Amino acid sequence: MTDETTNCTACGNPMLVRTAEKYNGKCIPCTKGYRKSLDKSRLFYEEQKLHENDPDVLFWRALCERVDNPALGFNSLPGPEKLFFAVCLLEGEIFNGGFEQYSTNSSADYFDYALSGLEKMGDQLGLELTLKAKRLLFHDKAVPKHIERLDYFAATRILDEQEVSDILDELDSAFLKNYEKVLSSRLTAFAIENGFWK
Repeated sequence: MTDETTNCTACGNPMLVRTAEKYNGKCIPCTKGYRKSLDKSRLFYEEQKLHENDPDVLFWRALCERVDNPALGFNSLPGPEKLFFAVCLLEGEIFNGGFEQYSTNSSADYFDYALSGLEKMGDQLGLELTLKAKRLLFHDKAVPKHIERLDYFAATRILDEQEVSDILDELDSAFLKNYEKVLSSRLTAFAIENGFWK
């Protein structure tokens, strides 16, 4: 599998050459019609920059720095922080490129923690949608680590199947709606309950 990139012919954003070949030069958000939603999210995040010194933002930044630090890493995090981190990765990837992007990026290395986090936060629908995506892509097998996943996708070409793509689109939309109604507030409540910030 190649890591070469090119730019989307519709929006100009960078993407993998493999994605361009699959979708006639367009990125997944442009092809699947949720570019406007992403642009709206980008505006939201630009507005969030105004709040870059807010406690939640500072916590997330510090959490990412600990995970990225080779001397610390993900395993150094206490249990609740692991769950929070994994669920945030899941929702961030789905906002950006759906379950397909999540499953092809290293974020899915924390899949089991994301499931546990959704369960602990009481987000039953988010949990069900994530498990449906997992079953669709990996059936009854455990989610492999990143390199193994990429090899699996290259060998099976399951992500090239139109039916799979259509089902993932439906799951993406349902997850994003659920995020706005349920998961966003559950993440914040979980963080406050665990003393991540006040």
